[in-house]
Amino acid sequence: MGNLNEILEIRKKASDGNIRVINKRSTIGFTIKLIGWIVAGVGIFAGLILGLLLTTPASGVISNPNPLKWVYAIAIMVSSFISGFLFIGFGEIIILLNDIRYNTKLK
Repeated sequence: MGNLNEILEIRKKASDGNIRVINKRSTIGFTIKLIGWIVAGVGIFAGLILGLLLTTPASGVISNPNPLKWVYAIAIMVSSFISGFLFIGFGEIIILLNDIRYNTKLK
């Protein structure tokens, strides 16, 4: 029965180790991913607002809409989308590297 108790103890330690790995998720990686989502969301929102509201100043009371307002808006949305997803990718890489670090056994 000694072997059975040793096996159960090893399994218990292994399951406890997995629980600790879940708790040791990288807060830096999660924070960088969150920043990426915020950058992408704010950039798309700002691009839409800019596309709707951008006007060309005129000397009169009524201002004319800028003919390139949607070009500017799309450029802002695409650039913020790309930079936001770069942040998300870097955050995911940090999380995966952290998981690899805690899941490898020391020899």
